[in-house]
Amino acid sequence: MQKGSDMNTNLKYFILVAEELSITKAASKAYVSPQSMSAHIKRLEERYGVPLFTRKPFFSLTPAGDILYNALKKIQITESDVMKQLDDFKKGMAGTIRFGIDTTRGQMLLHDIYFKFHHDFPRVVIEMSNGFTPALIPAVMRGELHFMLGNYWLDIPELDAMTVCKEHYFYVISDKLLKKYFDNWEERKDIMRAGVSIKDVEHIPLILTRETSYMRRQITRLFHENHVIPNVIFESNTHITNLEMAADSLGACFCPGMIAEAMIDRVRKEDGTSNDLCAYPLKNFDESHIIAIVYRKGAYIPPYVQNFINRIINTYNKITVKAISTAGE
Repeated sequence: MQKGSDMNTNLKYFILVAEELSITKAASKAYVSPQSMSAHIKRLEERYGVPLFTRKPFFSLTPAGDILYNALKKIQITESDVMKQLDDFKKGMAGTIRFGIDTTRGQMLLHDIYFKFHHDFPRVVIEMSNGFTPALIPAVMRGELHFMLGNYWLDIPELDAMTVCKEHYFYVISDKLLKKYFDNWEERKDIMRAGVSIKDVEHIPLILTRETSYMRRQITRLFHENHVIPNVIFESNTHITNLEMAADSLGACFCPGMIAEAMIDRVRKEDGTSNDLCAYPLKNFDESHIIAIVYRKGAYIPPYVQNFINRIINTYNKITVKAISTAGE
């Protein structure tokens, strides 16, 4: 029977080979010879009585190897969580919060949250990763991030999602652009406060998010349902860029409600004067996307991370209430 330490080494090397899908690359990472790495894998296959890798036509995991790899990764993540809990116990309220967030939302939230949190938890370091949901989710699943905050429309069994809010879309346009396209622009503003009909503004230049974004897909559906061909002049997945261009009256744009509320006042012309941007609700279009805190099922959440999450939720609730009460003003 194999000694425990030898077995642990075999499993550790198996994970390396499974992730590299190469005996040579795995051996190089472990600083052992390819022959030694192969011997460890062979001993593991003999122990379980099944082949763990196929060698031809290309090197890959067998179904049995895939089962073992997934089980070992879960054990690794559990052990890592235990180590984090023990480390938290040892250090007290000290540690690092690693989370992912959309760039614009990061600017919006941390401005209101960070300083108060740092005052209460001076020994906690915050590491924020910017990106879009499809890029951040794998890092959450690997345990590299405590959580992700953003638009979440997926259904992944290994993950749990805590809905923060449902965010509706708004049409953002400057008074200057309205004056350019409507003689009765002030009257038009009063009508738009009750809801923008997309057919009434289809001729106005438009700044859109890229086709890969969830919001763009929903807005495209709005165009199709109303038989509208939009006058798109620019595409960008950065809401702050779209709002800055709208502030310069280069075009109108669509924006999630709370981002519009939080960022419009910060977007200024170069001379520092007001940009006269307003966000208007969309008529007969109740589509929204879900903003959620996403984390691994059963994962250990340190108390200071939970506190930080609670502050995010409270901040979002305040922004949501303000956005609803001031939309179109």
